[in-house]
Amino acid sequence: MRPVGADREVEVDVRIVAASHQDLAARVEAGTFRGDLFARLAGVELRLPGLAERREEIVPLFRQFLGGGRTISAEVAEALTLYPWPFNVRELQHVARAAAIEVAPGGRLELAGLPPAVRAAFHAASSQPEESAPLDREGLVALLRTHQGNVAAAARATGASRQQLYRRLEALGIDPASLRDP
Repeated sequence: MRPVGADREVEVDVRIVAASHQDLAARVEAGTFRGDLFARLAGVELRLPGLAERREEIVPLFRQFLGGGRTISAEVAEALTLYPWPFNVRELQHVARAAAIEVAPGGRLELAGLPPAVRAAFHAASSQPEESAPLDREGLVALLRTHQGNVAAAARATGASRQQLYRRLEALGIDPASLRDP
């Protein structure tokens, strides 16, 4: 490669990492993406599901991005898990950086420190009627066994909030820990 203004070539070793949510092969076929560029870029292809499909990774990633020994409340963890993350990890990282400003290092982030859209996901789930959770004891036990005693996963499966499911479990005398695999 010859840098602009230079009189000789300079050897470079470059790797390009590119990401797209588009089907580039189909775009080449349709004539809306350059085939020669696709051929140069198409080395190793990795398909990574969106953050909304990897909900178990949201809170650990957020904690890492938040940094500074900061902790988060249970409501923050639930709000993060409920939010759909349309812009994936980049959006999660921006939310964590903004939230870090709200709480001092070593402090605890509360729900009010999250952006309105993320808080809205939490409030929408919290305002769902109690009837969204399974009503009978056997149904709840079966649901929790399916989710290895994970109340958050069971709540997502029913459309109920985690708090609603915990209240229902307490009312029926069900201990979710007893339904976890050893």
